[in-house]
Amino acid sequence: MIRDHDFSDDSEFCTLCGAKRILLSFEAGEGHGSTVNVFSGAGMQKMPEDLTFYAHFRNADNWIPAGFAIAGEDQTVIYRPGAELEVTEDTVFVAVYADPYQLWVGSTKVTPDNQDDVLGDGKVSYDPYTYTLHLDDPGLIPGVTRGNLIYGVEVPLTVTGTANFSEDTGNFSEYIYVMNGSVTLDGEFICTGSTHFGITASGITIRGGSLLVDSPDYGLYSFGAIRIENEVERIQIDVGTNRAICLPYPEYGGVILGDHLYVKECVKEDGEPGDDIQDARHVVIEHGIPVKINGVSGSFNDKIKLNYYFDIPELLLRDNGAYVTLTNERTGEDNTLYINEAECVTDKGYKFSIPLAAKEAGDTITARAFDSEGNALMIRGNAKGIDYTETGVQYTLMDYFTWLEANGSESEKSVGKAAKDYCLAAQICFDYYAEGLSVSSAVDDVTKEMLSGYIAGREGKLPTGVSIRGIAAMLESDNTLRL
Repeated sequence: MIRDHDFSDDSEFCTLCGAKRILLSFEAGEGHGSTVNVFSGAGMQKMPEDLTFYAHFRNADNWIPAGFAIAGEDQTVIYRPGAELEVTEDTVFVAVYADPYQLWVGSTKVTPDNQDDVLGDGKVSYDPYTYTLHLDDPGLIPGVTRGNLIYGVEVPLTVTGTANFSEDTGNFSEYIYVMNGSVTLDGEFICTGSTHFGITASGITIRGGSLLVDSPDYGLYSFGAIRIENEVERIQIDVGTNRAICLPYPEYGGVILGDHLYVKECVKEDGEPGDDIQDARHVVIEHGIPVKINGVSGSFNDKIKLNYYFDIPELLLRDNGAYVTLTNERTGEDNTLYINEAECVTDKGYKFSIPLAAKEAGDTITARAFDSEGNALMIRGNAKGIDYTETGVQYTLMDYFTWLEANGSESEKSVGKAAKDYCLAAQICFDYYAEGLSVSSAVDDVTKEMLSGYIAGREGKLPTGVSIRGIAAMLESDNTLRL
């Protein structure tokens, strides 16, 4: 249930990962509904998240389970939708039903009598059979319960629709708090009026839409996993103190991002960019599949090349049609390179190269990435906040020579300067956009020993009857020496 398993031919072990086959049985408990049996592999399991699974079971009041407990164990330990636990042997789970009306909106308790129009203004409704609270821009919500705008107890609450809980909404300490229960958000929510916390529950799922939370203390506070699914467009969380995203018991789950999402911004307490969204005061998560540019280099051994190095998400590596284009902006020549065929270079990333003639060293080469359907992918830089999506990553081989000249070892500096002169000389020789160009005397500083690490040599004997008639050097990307 955490991963896919294959127990073909009634195998005792998964043919994909080798995990031992176990049987997970889900029973109705004090309700009704036939037992559902699921084969899985021993190890970490995730409770079903689809509410249609839970709707298979009902109690006498027609409530669906709030979660499942393990038969024969503490029935107050409830594994709610999406909860994770380790199971190593056949296990029976028993449905546990929660009172769906342990829910308050402002100071109004939700009841069977008011569930269709909780506040009497047509802005808030509730479906007790799916634990779904729907908001239709309710505006000012009168009152609070235990300091919270929305307060629930032991319910797997889902909140849908739109709401703007801004400063004029009233004096409250938290937007949503579900004690011993979970919260799923699927809509457009602006939460900027709290005096303390943002949203607290035993598990938080953001299924779709967008969320803006701005609170003095914590943003999202969960005693279980926080899941942010692929249909989410944007999440922004800002706090004055403490952390934007807090999981006080990480052993019960971490932050799980869908593979179509990425962290756009993450700022630590000191205002510096960070990498851990659980140690940040400002976090922005957006929809998209970004690749990250790690660096650019030049190659001289065998061919002149400009090389781009990218971090590629696993999702794109599995996409047989995803590709990178390297375009010479001066000539218009395109190189299309498939991502799943790229070479992975240790500590650098996936390498994509374009061969160049020496005279083309000053040409701008633009790198862009696309999925299999031709949609442009986001390209992020190493430094936080740099976005190359619109422009592509643009660089020249001359840029690399200049970098080598400024940052390399003493011998590399000489090579960088001389290589610039070599390519300038080729540009002048072939009158390739050469107006106003000249070369320096740096080539005089380069020795054969310096170039030994950059030169590809071939040795051998000439066949009988073959003699050398002459030698010609081609100042092109192949650097051919013709005999």
